[in-house]
Amino acid sequence: MEILRDVNEGDYPKENGKTCRKQGAILAYNKRLQEKSAYTEYRKLYQQQFNFVNKNKNDKQLKKDFETWKKLAKEKMTKLKHNELTEDEVYEWLETQK
Repeated sequence: MEILRDVNEGDYPKENGKTCRKQGAILAYNKRLQEKSAYTEYRKLYQQQFNFVNKNKNDKQLKKDFETWKKLAKEKMTKLKHNELTEDEVYEWLETQK
């Protein structure tokens, strides 16, 4: 019971304003970015496409195409995370999407 009281007394969030859970998620994400080039490539490609769509806000078809691509890319990244696809397969697919 004493541990719960400490948590409620303000030990969390930590000094940087993030809970241990959020810090762990950020650390895990950054580790994946460093270890696997497919994650890095996905992030770069996503940012490029997002920025392009953002610059052309009036083009509704472009936005629709991006949303479709985003869902497909997220599915591929989830499959990679769960080892249903290899990193090479995802990386090759991302290369075709440029």
